[in-house]
Amino acid sequence: MATRAGHVEPPADERVALLEAPVRSALHLSARTTACLERLGISTVRDLVRHFPYRYDDLRQPTPIAELTKDGSGSDGSPEDNVLGNVVHFKHIRLRGRIRSKTTATIDDGTGTLLAVWYGRPYLGSQLAAGTRVFVRGRVDRTLTGVTMNVSKHRVLKPDERFVGELVPIYPQTAGLTGYELRRLIQAALRLVAADKNAKAELDPLPASIDRAERFSDAWRALVTIHKPATPEQAAEARRRLVYEEFFLLAIAAARRRAERTGEAGPDFSSLLRPGEEAAFRAELGRALPFTLTRAQERVIGEVATDLRRTSPMNRLLQGDVGSGKTAVAVAAMLLAARAGYQSAFMAPTEVLAAQQFNRITGMLSHAGHSCALLIGSLKRRTREDILEQLRCGDLQVVVGTHALITEDVEFARLGLVIIDEQHRFGVLQRAA
Repeated sequence: MATRAGHVEPPADERVALLEAPVRSALHLSARTTACLERLGISTVRDLVRHFPYRYDDLRQPTPIAELTKDGSGSDGSPEDNVLGNVVHFKHIRLRGRIRSKTTATIDDGTGTLLAVWYGRPYLGSQLAAGTRVFVRGRVDRTLTGVTMNVSKHRVLKPDERFVGELVPIYPQTAGLTGYELRRLIQAALRLVAADKNAKAELDPLPASIDRAERFSDAWRALVTIHKPATPEQAAEARRRLVYEEFFLLAIAAARRRAERTGEAGPDFSSLLRPGEEAAFRAELGRALPFTLTRAQERVIGEVATDLRRTSPMNRLLQGDVGSGKTAVAVAAMLLAARAGYQSAFMAPTEVLAAQQFNRITGMLSHAGHSCALLIGSLKRRTREDILEQLRCGDLQVVVGTHALITEDVEFARLGLVIIDEQHRFGVLQRAA
């Protein structure tokens, strides 16, 4: 581990921007450790202190060995148990193969005995002398011959040491970096931030009014607690605060993006559904749809029409159960776009889904007198070229397809509406295209 024990002073020129300082220079890490952290997405001090545990091992309460034979899980509900006792006997065995050693220790806690087993830990023989007090945690196997534990964690206590348990944070890890090393690095980074008032202040994005309304602790206390809570309740409260922060920042980013889009110029739908045209549109929609619209569908179509008439681009998420009429709303939006002189594109994540939607949409649009084509990657070259030409000339009002719609050779005469089906199955860049 290439970091100095205890407090590490940040470089003077990086003190103000400590949170953005590279972890390698801030903690004096080796290239190997830095590479391990980068695989976890950690490159700055901020990344490291915000690398949160996904669970905790509860090492607070040992279970009497006598009770291990009565229950199939740990006292904290995990598949592992905690035991505190004295070593009665230990043995080290050499093995053949990849795992070259096995160490066993018989542990007695006054209620019974347990055989603790370690693999690949030859150095333990010097630690587990008879009479040594030891805490072990691991998965227990209960058989007719006794209780055996495959040890995952252990701690050798000094003769006069009082056992004090703790919640041990378990983090997302990567090869080459142990959980102990990662915990040590995070605590070192927290000590750096604790000594920097500017960094501590920068960690809190929430207004004081929200802290008061939600009864949150301050951001620094939540950050320290999430990495080393005394109780599960403390961990849960810290997590609540930090999760709220993330959603708050996402909401701010979304609001900024919405404000930016409001300033952008969208297609001109100002002439859409002028007085006297609504009846004609309803008649056209009635011819296209083989059923009567529900009130919810009519309301959403009205909202879409209102959005289209605005000067800024529409960005709307339509969510509903299977069979709730989402495709009908999409067709209504396409008809609105066509009435304003614009083309529409409908993009599905797979060719199978695109073909299914094409059949549905074509069946509806044909009754209203509008043309529709299917553009997918498996089309023959001549067919594809014909469709592309119709799009360029404006002879085609609607096209349904896959990501083939966003290739460089696809040009529209007057594209005004894009509908993405199952948008979560597309990448960010594909949706933005």
